[in-house]
Amino acid sequence: MNNKIHAKTSSQCLKILSIIGALYICIVLNWLVGIVTVGLIMVTTLIIFATPVFKKSPQKYLIDSAISLLYLLHIIAMAKGLYEHGNIDLLLHTYGGFLCFFAIWIIATQQKKKLSIKTICLIGILGTLCIGALWEGFEWMWDTAMEYSNMPKAQKGTIDTITDMLANGGGAVLAAVSIQIKHIYKKVINIHIPPQSKKLSIDQKIVV
Repeated sequence: MNNKIHAKTSSQCLKILSIIGALYICIVLNWLVGIVTVGLIMVTTLIIFATPVFKKSPQKYLIDSAISLLYLLHIIAMAKGLYEHGNIDLLLHTYGGFLCFFAIWIIATQQKKKLSIKTICLIGILGTLCIGALWEGFEWMWDTAMEYSNMPKAQKGTIDTITDMLANGGGAVLAAVSIQIKHIYKKVINIHIPPQSKKLSIDQKIVV
């Protein structure tokens, strides 16, 4: 129960910080970028806490905290001009791909028809690439609509788009590998310590 309360508190704190950051962007840097950021925060919050598949999941606060952290890092990068220097864009796309994979994992594991881990991992990677492609399409539409304005550009060219997609895919692959490692570890543990042996050892402790 305490863990759930802590997770909920962390989720709420990160959410508040990300909204404050978006409002700062709106007031100080660019009003339209700030409004779009607030809108995205609200949409993802509704998806997590209003849709049944996420609402029933015990990981809903964890995934919400992770997404809020992504928004917060994005806001800090914009405020400090970090997108113009270094690889912060690639790092955030990798992190975003990692999150997308686990969001798809939560959806897939709550379906009535049970899928194999390999199948879910494949769906997670392909789904992440599709979401990444939709995001790049959104950035392209933004740049097209704002072509003759003084609004900041979302894309730097074809190479930027390709590297962003690769980073998204890389994050999803990292998540899939971590899931596979965990699955293999559980198998090894069950081979060396059969479930019946575990139960016997627990019963013996109780008797003692």
